[in-house]
Order: sequence, then C-alpha cells, then structure tokens
Amino acid sequence: MDPMLALIERLRNASVDIDERLEAAMMEVDVRNFSDLDPTPFFHDRPLVFLETPTGGVKTISAPHMIASLLLNLELETGQTVLLLGSKGGYMGAIIAELVGPEGEVIILDPSSEVVEYALERLHSYSNVQ
Repeated sequence: MDPMLALIERLRNASVDIDERLEAAMMEVDVRNFSDLDPTPFFHDRPLVFLETPTGGVKTISAPHMIASLLLNLELETGQTVLLLGSKGGYMGAIIAELVGPEGEVIILDPSSEVVEYALERLHSYSNVQ
C-alpha cells in the first residue's frame, strides 16, 4: 500500500478528520520532494526534518495529524489567497496550493531567509506560490 494512503487511513482510524479534498492534496504532494532526509518518521505521524542549521538547530515539517487538523479547520476554498507564516520546508505551501487551486494564491513568509530560499526552490513547479 502507498505509504501516504496508509498514513491517511491510520489518521482517520485515530479520529483525525480528513475530507476528500485534503486527502487528494496529500496524495498529490510527495513529502519526499520537501526533505532530502528519510521520510519514514513522517509516515509514522512524526515531524520530518527538512533542514539542519550550521548551529545545530533543525527545521521540520509538522507531523501529519497537525497539518491535517490545521488545514481542515481553515476551511480553504478554491480561489482563495492564503498567507502562510512559516514555510515548513514548502510542504504546507504545496498542500495549500493544491487546495486553493491555480485560481488561488499562496504567499509564504518565514523569518529565516535560508528557509524561504529552501522552500521556494522546492516549490518551483507551483505557479500560485510566492
């Protein structure tokens, strides 16, 4: 079974609400495009490190249950413009871009220029993300 599909099934079994639109977005966006590290923790509902800083800090993509809960509660609609504070490596921006569609727009702000550069590099195929 596809690891994302298995994850979605486990999340639903744990009472995490994932509607059809969010499932489609999660299936469309491959988290492996947003981290060069082993994605296994993500598929076990854990945060995934996408960047290690020179000072020993880490930047992570949030655990899937957190992403699903946040995005479902935002009630995003096709065509909306979304301001995302904190890029989470670009993964969250890609999911939101899928949810708002090409008519919508995602604007990412992050206090770390290194993280912004990283995210935008990974999001180059999304014309509705800046």
